[in-house]
Amino acid sequence: MSAPEAAAPYAARQNGEYLVVDKGASLPGVCIKCGRTDGLHGRSHTFQSFDPALYLAFLVSGALALILLLWVRPKRGTLEFPICDACDRRWRRASGVWTVALLWLFVWSFVAYTLLGLGAVAAFLVLEIIAVIPAALVRWTVSEWYTVVAIEINDEQLSLAGVHETARQAIVAGATPPKPLVEPSGG
Repeated sequence: MSAPEAAAPYAARQNGEYLVVDKGASLPGVCIKCGRTDGLHGRSHTFQSFDPALYLAFLVSGALALILLLWVRPKRGTLEFPICDACDRRWRRASGVWTVALLWLFVWSFVAYTLLGLGAVAAFLVLEIIAVIPAALVRWTVSEWYTVVAIEINDEQLSLAGVHETARQAIVAGATPPKPLVEPSGG
């Protein structure tokens, strides 16, 4: 995949190790994960960003976390980006591991709450830790190493972690420079 010749303008900037880019931007032809420029294809992905308090809510109460999940909708943003075949395979595997980690979280939380209902508070606490810690580790290690993760999403832009340095530089270099501020004329 290569960038279209008359690509629509987009805004992008680097914020430390994160890339901040417009939703729906037409990105230059460099793999977002490894920086390669050959053998690319497009991948469309809808990113979601949850409040970190949601993850902590699972430690307190899985039921509370589920209620928060239903009440506070995740912020979303879609982006199509170039990726090479090898990175795409790793992305798919990491997504599968994340799915298994979520299933692990829900199953062990269900078992923990069943035991809590039977009065086994100590067993509940141990099983909640067994449920939450592996899922959290997968989220903040495997997912970020092999995929791109939305750290923050607002109405117009995505703040992404896990973007290769070469890709970040190419994306920022291809962005439309910000418009200069126009001073109001005093009359």
